[in-house]
Parts: sequence; C-alpha cells; structure tokens
Amino acid sequence: MAKILITGPTSGIGRHVALQLAESARLGEARNERHEFYLVARSTEGLQKIAGEMRDITKQAAIHTFALDLSEKGAAEQIAKKIKDVDVLILNAGVGLSGRFLDQPLEKIEKMWTLNCESTVELCWHFGRKMREAKSGKIVLVSSFAGFLPVPYLSVYSASKAFVSALGEALHEELREHGIDVTTVCPVGVKTQFHIKAGLSDGLVQKYDMTMSTPEAVAAAVVAATRNGGYVVIPGFSNRLFKKTMGLFPRRFLIGQIA
Repeated sequence: MAKILITGPTSGIGRHVALQLAESARLGEARNERHEFYLVARSTEGLQKIAGEMRDITKQAAIHTFALDLSEKGAAEQIAKKIKDVDVLILNAGVGLSGRFLDQPLEKIEKMWTLNCESTVELCWHFGRKMREAKSGKIVLVSSFAGFLPVPYLSVYSASKAFVSALGEALHEELREHGIDVTTVCPVGVKTQFHIKAGLSDGLVQKYDMTMSTPEAVAAAVVAATRNGGYVVIPGFSNRLFKKTMGLFPRRFLIGQIA
C-alpha cells in the first residue's frame, strides 16, 4: 500500500495533484494496488470537498483529512504525531506576501516563514527519519522560480523559496544513499488565486508571470516526480531555457529588471 501525504490540497496546484494522484490510484486498483491519502490543510470545508472529489474518482483508496494550519507553530509536529509514516511526502502548502518589506505586518511575515520554511523542515525531518528506517521514500517540495533570484516587493517570499530550494537540493544528495529521492519543483508562475492572496496587482502579475503555467501542468510535474524522482524540475521548456540563460547576465542587472 502506498501512503501519500499532501499539504495544501484544497486549491491551486495541490488540488490538481490530489485529483491526478486519485486517478493514478484508480488505474492501479485494476492491478490490486492500494493507496492511502493524508490531506492536510487549514480549511475543514475545503478538505471535505477535495476528499469527496477524490472518492468519486477512486473507490478503494483510503482518504484521511487533517484540518491544521501549518503557519502556526507546532502544527507540523501535530501531523507527525497523528500519522505514523508515509511513502510519499508532497509539501505543496505555501503562501506569498507582496509589497514593500518595511510596510508589511511582521506577524504576516512570520506566518509566511513558518508555513513556507519551518513546516517544510519539520515535516522533512519527521517523515524523512521514518523513510530512512524503511530505506525508501519520495519527497517532493513545491518551491518557485522566485527562489533562483531575489524579487523586490516579494522579498521574504522569494527568500523563503530560495530556502526551500536549497533545502531540497541538499537533501537530494544527502538522502539518496538511504533510498530516499528528494525532488524540488520550481514553477515560474501559475494561473491560480495565489497572486490575489499574496496581494499582487494585475500589473505585477503580468510583469512577473509572463510565462504562466496552468496548475494542471505543474501538478503533472509534481505527480511525475512522485514516480520518477529527480533533482530540480522546472515545468515548461521556455522556463527551463530562461533559467539556463540567467547566468549570461549580471545578477544585479536581472534584479533591476524585475524591480
């Protein structure tokens, strides 16, 4: 039985990851494969909705929901106590915050950092140790292209994603000797409600997300990573090409172009 934990499955990329994995589980049922899903988000209503959608797709998979806010201190530890172990850990939950750094409420900055960074570290540590005992496992971290380059007016968000990407790349090397594959997925821009929640204006969205992907496409990259593993995945050929050409320009110049 494959045990899969997904954070942030109630909307955007996470919702499509959950639905695509439910479809994979449905196909696997013909081969007598069994799946158990653990869904973690703060909205009880949202969890009930996505769990219902998944049950409409797969009749045999067990689906468990946990209404916890990972931006709260100690929430990740609560999850680790409630769930014994998993085979696949998908850390998708994240939030953004835009605007001038000194004008942003410190409380919101701290919550974003707790969700994007601290909960990622804690969940990787708790479940990674169980995977090490089992000598197998897959961890997928959903980061962002913003982690490759500091983004003015998204300063702490881009810093948090740089943290996630660095963690994922380091763990990929460190844990593979234990049979654990760690993949970091870095989409450029995704057509979800993220930019609205982050407070980005339409102009900024157009400026930063000129090559926006669909959440379905990014979710497909995440699901593929749960099967095939990998190092760093950047969905979209043009986005991968842009990442390769970034080294041709001075870093200061690139930052100035997005300021």
